[in-house]
Amino acid sequence: MTTAFDPRERSRHEASPAAPVPPPTSEQAPPPVPPRSASIEGLLRQYRDKGLVSSGVLVEALLGAHEYYVAEEVTPEPTAALGLHKTAAEHVAEAERCWDGGKLAKFSGRHLLLALAMDAEVGWPLLRSGVIASVLTLWQPGSGTPQEPYRLVWDVLSQQGRELAEAQPLLAAAFGAPPDWSCDLPEPVTLLALSPGADRVAALAGRTVYEAGAGDFLRRVNDVDGQVVALGWGKDGVVALRITGSAAELTQVATRLALGTATNVIGGRLGTDGLPAWLESSSGVVRSWSFGNPKEYAPMTPPGAVLTVDGTGRRGLVNVGGQAVLVSTLSEDEGPDLPPGSSPAPPPDWPTGMAHVLGVGPPPGGPCALLAPGDQPAIASAATAGGVVVGGLSSPPLAHVATGPGSIAALAADSACHTLAVAVGNRVRVWTLGRAPPAARRLPG
Repeated sequence: MTTAFDPRERSRHEASPAAPVPPPTSEQAPPPVPPRSASIEGLLRQYRDKGLVSSGVLVEALLGAHEYYVAEEVTPEPTAALGLHKTAAEHVAEAERCWDGGKLAKFSGRHLLLALAMDAEVGWPLLRSGVIASVLTLWQPGSGTPQEPYRLVWDVLSQQGRELAEAQPLLAAAFGAPPDWSCDLPEPVTLLALSPGADRVAALAGRTVYEAGAGDFLRRVNDVDGQVVALGWGKDGVVALRITGSAAELTQVATRLALGTATNVIGGRLGTDGLPAWLESSSGVVRSWSFGNPKEYAPMTPPGAVLTVDGTGRRGLVNVGGQAVLVSTLSEDEGPDLPPGSSPAPPPDWPTGMAHVLGVGPPPGGPCALLAPGDQPAIASAATAGGVVVGGLSSPPLAHVATGPGSIAALAADSACHTLAVAVGNRVRVWTLGRAPPAARRLPG
């Protein structure tokens, strides 16, 4: 039921046109307060005499009393010990202020649940367990009538609610927040690489590679041939991976200088920084830090197609025998705490000496990228119904991101795996999808 993001809407970080100066607060009419649903009134009666309770206690009460809020396959994490402590009446009053009362016919349990998720201690467990994505798949604000049309959550939040949601970028995106920034290319985009600082994209549009950013920044880098299969950002600018026959070449796009050549290669992908490259051959997938030097190749998986590589080249998603296998060479991924829904063991006959298997599941049906919104990897992939779904291979999704009408042609993540670029037609949109905002934001322009 997710409504597509309207691409005509400005980035939420762009300045709005000058508006008339509002009258003094004393002259403004108070915002309308919609009536409370029976479930809200019942919750207030239940906790009227219980003093201070945490946000998480009310979350558990709502989900316990309304199991239909989420799909059967979703198992909420315990939250009772999490969140701010207030009386139930104070929690409800604060939650009501997070919504634009003029757009609500009634303040319901779901409105309260989503507002409680804006408490960061509570919001992350609800995202990680799939509760937020499930609630918003089964329900949207509105009744579908002309008087109360279905809307994105973002469109019915108050300014206070939006500011609270933005403290959790993945939650804001799940609510339908517009992108941090966007840019337009001269032709439809087919390949993307997001710069390490997430303030530029390298985009293949037609047969030309461009650097693009917010504020109408656009620079032509160079024309390329039809053999380019991946882009990245090297220390001296944009690089491309070219596959010709059974050979691979890493090329500096601006100068067309060959930086290295590898033989017996039939495909591959680049990390955000250009290297390492994950290369496909008939004998398996290898990772190369020194392009074209077989002595420095590290085996990753049996023969397969590399679907995507994370920003640093330490994790990758590979289609092996019709299964998507998420693998890693990071030591922190070798412990028992694997992503929710992941397979605890590699596929049958997985050779020794290969990368550590984090999960196995059905391969994405379109472009994909690897993210790390929390402490575990997640896969962003083009959803069949539109937009981007973020989650594990075989677990309930963490979030759906409304990306506007049109088919997604390419996805790319930054080095930190907290930011995602999405190409639809000629337009590229960029969202921060981390658990918390980046330490510093520098928008191009």
